[in-house]
Amino acid sequence: MTAAGDQIYAILVTPTAARAVSIATSAKQLAEQVDALRDTISTVENGKRMTYAFDVGLSHQVYTQLFGPFDAQLRGVKHLIFEPDGAMLRLPANLLVMDQASVDAYKRRSAAGGDAEFDFRGIQWFGRDRDISTSVSPRAFAQLRSAPRS
Repeated sequence: MTAAGDQIYAILVTPTAARAVSIATSAKQLAEQVDALRDTISTVENGKRMTYAFDVGLSHQVYTQLFGPFDAQLRGVKHLIFEPDGAMLRLPANLLVMDQASVDAYKRRSAAGGDAEFDFRGIQWFGRDRDISTSVSPRAFAQLRSAPRS
């Protein structure tokens, strides 16, 4: 993906095809969403580090915005190499939620109260059934591929 001004573009490249799309959300909106997700993971309030239940609904919304146009192709992918830009440099793609059904099931479970809002079993995390490698630039990816095995 790449951010050009406030517009975001994404390209999916497979061994047999390539497809580019313009993402419907703006770079500013995505930055606000990523900040909100990060704040549920860890934030400082009144000098104390706080952790809240991860916002799986917002996570699914971000997945739908960024990866929705490629959802059918991504379902069978076992290893994705993701090159983020902008706000997504601050959030691992693994934390995105792929489907609304697991969000709905989580919301029903978490309504029970207590610690139920921290029970994330059954969530269809993007990184659950596939390996996701992050590359910060095409040049870094190419250099890494040519590096000798350690």
